Amino acid sequence: MTAGALAAAMGTLDAAGSDIYTSGPEFIENGTGETIWGEDCEFRIGSIAELRPGEPLRARKLNPAALYEIVTVVGDRAFSATTDPRSAELDLAERSAALCRRVDTHFATITWAIDKHGATPVRLNPSPEETELRYAWREVSQALCTDLVK
Repeated sequence: MTAGALAAAMGTLDAAGSDIYTSGPEFIENGTGETIWGEDCEFRIGSIAELRPGEPLRARKLNPAALYEIVTVVGDRAFSATTDPRSAELDLAERSAALCRRVDTHFATITWAIDKHGATPVRLNPSPEETELRYAWREVSQALCTDLVK
């Protein structure tokens, strides 16, 4: 799920957090100098200036000052990728588990953008790859094995 889909699922959709869909990066006006990244139909990801003209894409504004945290959810358990104290302060584990329950997902990773205003979920991946899981693999693998024998 994209940032816009997550915002809609949480009932917090606003213009600042929504995704931009267009026929090509050339159709996105960026006179404000904001950082806008996109993903095209061939799954290339980058700044809109780096993406090919004429290729349909989904984009969103990025906060260059944000830090990112990945939380893996297995059922009601959640595991942060880092030991950054902000993850605990912002209760990202419980918020991630609650978000997964809300969208009826049992196993997923949620990427959070953390800035001075708090944390915003920007991606939910219900089919996480090893690169997202490796930071908490021991805890995640134990939780998955526990789930399998229930």
